[in-house]
Amino acid sequence: MAQHYDDLFQRRTRSINTPITEFLPPAHFRVPMIIHNLLPTGLTLLTGASHSGRTSLALHLALDIATGEPALNSRVPSLHDDHQPYRTAFGSHIHYLALDSSEENLQQTTARLFKSRPSRPHSS
Repeated sequence: MAQHYDDLFQRRTRSINTPITEFLPPAHFRVPMIIHNLLPTGLTLLTGASHSGRTSLALHLALDIATGEPALNSRVPSLHDDHQPYRTAFGSHIHYLALDSSEENLQQTTARLFKSRPSRPHSS
């Protein structure tokens, strides 16, 4: 007894009138942001082609978080610190794993980054 292929997988359809807001997580399930509007807390994997600036970007963001500066020099002078679009969670712990960078490359990149910033972190 052969059945037609389409008949085997036929499903009844029904209309769904659910607004998209029903699929958004409630406020108590939202992930806290370490950089507001950009980077959630937790593990972040930054990928890209070789020599595309991954290390520079990651170190820049890490320094912004460590110093409490808005990410990527994005401070808007007319806005209070609490309303900066890319404000950082000052005092957060940062763990940076440089699995494909040499120590020399990290030192050079870090030196360039510190030199380009007007406010340098204090070493303790």
